Amino acid sequence: MRAALDLPGAIKHAMLRLMPWVQTAWARHRATGLVFLVSPRDVVGRTIMRRHAYEPTLTDWLLATIDAGPPGIFIDVGANLGWFTLQAARRSNTQRVVAFEPDVGNHRLLQRNLDHNGLADRVDAVACALGGEAGLARLSRYKGSNLGKHSLAVDHGQGGTWVPVDALDSVLGQLGFAQAPVAAIKVDVEGYEPLVLAGAGLALARARALLVELSPDLSRAGGLDLPSALDAIAAAGFVPEVWDQPGPVPGIAQLRGHPGQCTVGFRKQAG
Repeated sequence: MRAALDLPGAIKHAMLRLMPWVQTAWARHRATGLVFLVSPRDVVGRTIMRRHAYEPTLTDWLLATIDAGPPGIFIDVGANLGWFTLQAARRSNTQRVVAFEPDVGNHRLLQRNLDHNGLADRVDAVACALGGEAGLARLSRYKGSNLGKHSLAVDHGQGGTWVPVDALDSVLGQLGFAQAPVAAIKVDVEGYEPLVLAGAGLALARARALLVELSPDLSRAGGLDLPSALDAIAAAGFVPEVWDQPGPVPGIAQLRGHPGQCTVGFRKQAG
């Protein structure tokens, strides 16, 4: 479900479109008072500015899930400018947020937003990508209209940079969270999800919930096995509970054959 259009926000965004020299602007999430420094031309930034919200159904589900169980850490893989990181960091049930964002520009916005909202002391903002093991990988850039679509899985033809990569379980150990309970993990990495999950087996075993974007075309183009990753999610005890598409939430078997990009929230079954 989309958030309603906010008229003052829409007017502000329209004015900024006439000022191409303005690279960033502040946008407020009215429900929480959080303020985000965004690029007005980026899809995430302009959505927050025009609608004062972003992915409200998934956000509400994630926060309700964090609040419903015992305290734990929240892990944001592909944090972008920090929408989910900041939302989770405000919750009393969130012991700590570990946010991963390898793109220099996005990481700069993430850090500015943490500092501006007084949440930097609750978040470890890690400037690396996640995968199956430690190394380097080329982060292919996408157009300025979607600064969250940079990808390790495919080449968008817009140039790129080499970034450090590590496994989630390894980084959590380095940060002292090897045994920490995990309230939820969010993964949005434009097709690289199978390798992120391959390096996160221990974290998944401790997690209560998982919010993950599935990009079958991008994963396939990168030679990655998304159906097997879904099987691993199921083997860890997760079942689909919410998604960002119309209609009933499909099961794992249906998701294995789903043709398009979608974001799915999984909750671990009790016992």
